[in-house]
Amino acid sequence: MAGFNDSNDIKINVTVDTKDAIDSAKALGQAFKDVSKVIGVDFKELSNAAKAFSQAQIAQIKADSNEEVALIRSRSAERVADIKKRTEEFKQGEENKRADIVKTTALEVQKLRESQDTFKQYQITRRAEIETNYRDWETDRKSTRLNSSHRLCTRMPSSA
Repeated sequence: MAGFNDSNDIKINVTVDTKDAIDSAKALGQAFKDVSKVIGVDFKELSNAAKAFSQAQIAQIKADSNEEVALIRSRSAERVADIKKRTEEFKQGEENKRADIVKTTALEVQKLRESQDTFKQYQITRRAEIETNYRDWETDRKSTRLNSSHRLCTRMPSSA
């Protein structure tokens, strides 16, 4: 086996490979010429038309891709805006709930204070009633005691 230093071996391989490639290209070129004669179109025109068609297809694919990307971006932006809107609505709802809770709690505290005031007033009124009743009872009790204004009742003799 020859090494890389043997330039004749490399030249032969390159020449054979290049010759086969050239022969294949010539055969392909002849096949295109034959097809061109059959369909009545020059090979170069057909090649140019194929290139133009390919370029048009590539341009359409790029345009479609750009439209799809723009549509995806638009939809994404709409979704992000919707999510932000819903988040703000949720926050506002939570703030409203908190405000309602604070308002309700303040009203309940006010009612409790009013109840305390009412109860204190009831206690004061009740205490005054009790004191008045006690004074009346005390006065009434004094009047039932025997004192010098009462007559002495005489007893019947026990022998009678």
